[in-house]
Amino acid sequence: MCGRFVVSYTYDELIKLLDNDFEDIDQKQEVSLPRYNIAPTEKVYSLINDGKCYRLGTLKWGFNSSFNNAPLINARSETIDSKQTFKDSFFNKRSILPVSGFYEWDRKKGKVPYYFKNEDDKPLYFASIWGSYKENDETIYTTSILTREATKEMIEIHDRIPVILSSEQAKSWMNPDMNDLNTLKDIINNGNQIELMKYQVSNKVNKVGFDNVDCLKPYTDNVLF
Repeated sequence: MCGRFVVSYTYDELIKLLDNDFEDIDQKQEVSLPRYNIAPTEKVYSLINDGKCYRLGTLKWGFNSSFNNAPLINARSETIDSKQTFKDSFFNKRSILPVSGFYEWDRKKGKVPYYFKNEDDKPLYFASIWGSYKENDETIYTTSILTREATKEMIEIHDRIPVILSSEQAKSWMNPDMNDLNTLKDIINNGNQIELMKYQVSNKVNKVGFDNVDCLKPYTDNVLF
């Protein structure tokens, strides 16, 4: 699964990095960056293709569910096309989340956090979907991250990992004219070709309110303060 992630770039740095892979981005700065410990239900930057241009804006992380009190922050890629909550979004409302990296916890060691990132510090593009619901006459726009079975970098820590796309795969994923099931599944199944690096970080990241650059420091057990 994916329960916390990082956008360590400033907003201007993020736009510059996205401009290298996507053209004509309509942007709207709504949330301060950088962020080092983004948690479910927070607003996160998401990129979509509306058929005319790419648009970068914020969505609330976690689908609303009538049968689950907790927000649905992840969607299993193997069953997403058949689940009532996700099916329409899978075929019609696809997006990506550009991130610097993400955390996962090794619960076999007692919930030990690890940080996963691109070796060259370029963005990771999470495959995601978006949706909406009404709350007190207000429309709330939400997003959920697709996950798949763990790759070799993750398997010793967790059995799931976010679906990570290349820039070309991301373009195909966001194409609003694409609704062929087999093609969409191929994009997902052929993702996660990027070599990730990982290292242990401090248990401080377990606290949602701890959100600064110290989150990314490699863990050491001989720090006095």
